Amino acid sequence: MTVMTDAAAAVTMDVDAIEKENFLIPRFGALCFFLATVEYIIPKPLPFLRLGIANFPLVIAAGFFPARAYFLLAIVKVLVQGITGGTFFSWIFLFSCLGTFSSAAIMFLFKRLLGKSISAVGLSTAGAFVSNGIQLAVAGFWIFGESILAVAPILLTAGIISGIIVGAFAEFFSRKSTWLAEIQAPGFFLKLSPSAPQKNKIPETLCQNDNGNKNSPLIIFRIAFGFSVAIASGFFTQLSVRAMIFLLFFTGLCFTKKRPRPVPVIITLVSITVFNLYPPCGQVLFQRGPFSITTTALYTGLSRAILFESLIFISRWTFLKGSFKFRRKKPCWRLPFLMEKTFSVFAELNSALPSLSKEKKKIRDFPAYMDKLLSSLEG
Repeated sequence: MTVMTDAAAAVTMDVDAIEKENFLIPRFGALCFFLATVEYIIPKPLPFLRLGIANFPLVIAAGFFPARAYFLLAIVKVLVQGITGGTFFSWIFLFSCLGTFSSAAIMFLFKRLLGKSISAVGLSTAGAFVSNGIQLAVAGFWIFGESILAVAPILLTAGIISGIIVGAFAEFFSRKSTWLAEIQAPGFFLKLSPSAPQKNKIPETLCQNDNGNKNSPLIIFRIAFGFSVAIASGFFTQLSVRAMIFLLFFTGLCFTKKRPRPVPVIITLVSITVFNLYPPCGQVLFQRGPFSITTTALYTGLSRAILFESLIFISRWTFLKGSFKFRRKKPCWRLPFLMEKTFSVFAELNSALPSLSKEKKKIRDFPAYMDKLLSSLEG
């Protein structure tokens, strides 16, 4: 009898934990997405590097999320950003994955080992340093070569500074936020019953076929074609083939709402090409003093630059906003559910912005403003 009772209690606890995760992960994931849009408009020295603003929710969550929920949040963050940002098939998505998971792992590990002995500033700084270090190593190996060593100290220093700033904001927000205090209170989820479990758990209809949400054959073709070309472009090393793929998807995007802006594209192409001119390799085409342009280095730089931009174009064309929906059929997966909930909460955040933006005193006090914004989701 005791064994049966213990087993039943364990199942109940597991269901309760899942319901809490289904409530918290989309909210923190939407906050990651919200801050990523802010980060997107901030100029960056290199296109693949991130300042770490979108990691703010991960810094906060490291203090009280269990391991499963914490790394599910990290997965949701990179997938939602990859799909909506149009970088799913690009090097940027790889950098985002490596940066997010390396920083998430080190922050979660430090918090579990050191507990209250480590502050949010320490967590964020450690996460930023590891994230930037991993991204620079990969960028040096695949894109910029040995020339990455020239900028690595500057970028690592900038990463540490941004980590300190994000950590300081997280520390301040953790102390002042009434929303954060409420969701960590022992009785918070009891207040949500019985309506919240019904609202936040995975509904049975989500696990069934939904003819109204099936993707059309054209959308399925778009995703299959984009995915195939993205893989193939990595295997074709000929500059002419990569240039054709570049022009094809650049032209395709010109007829969509995700029309590429020529100036950033040109700057990225030139910067990657110039980075790859060092060290010189092959026949010398031009030389002035210590600077020289060589055939092999130029060819390699152009090839990498065009591939870099092509993968971004392919990803944006494949995942046009609103062009596809998740298939809802058995077996029921939590990840698509969590991603859809994240999109839903993000839309709710955006809809709340106009009304809250009228409160000018809240805008000046951004932590209080964000706290108000998050609290508005609980209604």
